[in-house]
Amino acid sequence: MPELKNVKFTIYAPTCMANCVVVAAESVARGLTHTCLVLKGWHNFEGRYYVGQGVAAADRVSGRQKWTLPWGTVAVYQTAMQFQRYLWKYHKTHDMMANFVINSRKNGLLMPEGYFAQHRPEMITRDDYVNARWIAKPANLFDNDMPILCGGAFSLH
Repeated sequence: MPELKNVKFTIYAPTCMANCVVVAAESVARGLTHTCLVLKGWHNFEGRYYVGQGVAAADRVSGRQKWTLPWGTVAVYQTAMQFQRYLWKYHKTHDMMANFVINSRKNGLLMPEGYFAQHRPEMITRDDYVNARWIAKPANLFDNDMPILCGGAFSLH
């Protein structure tokens, strides 16, 4: 980004926005930088999730990948495996997560600029959560993220 002339320190924090913010906070805490600007862009094309590079972005896919890649990387399976491990390790059940998910939606609705306040202002109930369709068991519709097209910038100091 040639427009940023005063950059003294850069670091790459791949994957999700949470990782980017954590790496930035750690950089400030360790004294690697005083002020940190975090930039994260994300893209999901209509009808195809996690598509944007490599074979997943191709118009044709052959071999075993033809069953998954036309719809993008199947990140929901990774989420489901992590969730299953959490449930097993802490002796929990899927339905025990309802209060957490409901409270997260409630908190999301408190931010007027947020997605849920602007596009899905309805609260969810325990029945909504418990009876939502499975995406990759044990993760249902409310346990997964939503495809987005956005960018974000955060300043930490």
